[in-house]
Amino acid sequence: IDTLLSKDFIEEAGRLDRIGKPIIYKTTLNFLNQFNLKSLKDLPDIEKFISDEEKNQIVDDEINMEIEDENK
Repeated sequence: IDTLLSKDFIEEAGRLDRIGKPIIYKTTLNFLNQFNLKSLKDLPDIEKFISDEEKNQIVDDEINMEIEDENK
């Protein structure tokens, strides 16, 4: 994250309303320009780069986040 921040590829976009208030990051215009992208939609589909196990973990994490939100 420090490298991405130092290269101005990401910036803080806020904080999650969770324990520890984790930082939310977003990409910058510099990121798009550096990689000749018009928008993030021009990035390749992440499915091409992650294993089925990683996909399952992402789904599990999203479900757990939804459950945590419902329990607040």
